[in-house]
Amino acid sequence: MTTSAYFYALGRIEPHFRRLSVEKEYAQTTGRAETAGLTDRQALQTVLSQPENRYLARQLCYVLTIEGLDTYILQLGDPVDLTALIKSLRRTPRLGDVDVVVGSGTRKIVEVIFSYTNRETDVTEKFFVCVDVTEEFPFLHTKLSPYYGR
Repeated sequence: MTTSAYFYALGRIEPHFRRLSVEKEYAQTTGRAETAGLTDRQALQTVLSQPENRYLARQLCYVLTIEGLDTYILQLGDPVDLTALIKSLRRTPRLGDVDVVVGSGTRKIVEVIFSYTNRETDVTEKFFVCVDVTEEFPFLHTKLSPYYGR
C-alpha cells in the first residue's frame, strides 16, 4: 500500500455553493454591495474580499479543477488559508492562469499487478492498476494498463 504525505497539483481553484441557502445568502449580499457593471466573477471576488463577508467565504466549497475536471475538494487546514483562497479567485481570469496547491494526501491507494498466463500458449501478460481503498467501496484510481517488468 502506498500513500503520499503531500501532493502538488496545478490547476484552477473554483468556488462552488454547497447548499442552496448559501447561494441565496450570497445573492442577497451581492444585492447590497456595489457590484453594478461587474461581471459575475468580479462581483464574487468583490463580495468575498470584504471582511464582513468572510462568513460567506467559509461556507463555499473550493474545488481544484485540473484540465477542466473537478479533481480535489480543498479543505482548510488553517484559517489563514481562507485569505489565499479568496485571492485565488481572480477578478478577470486569463487563459494561462494556474493555481498551485500543496496539501496532505488523505487517500489510500494500492498498486496492483495482475498476472495472466494463457493456458494454450503459456504466454504471461501483466497488467497494472491503482485502486483507491480509502472508503467502503474501492474504485479504480487509474486505468488498467500493460505492465512491463524490469
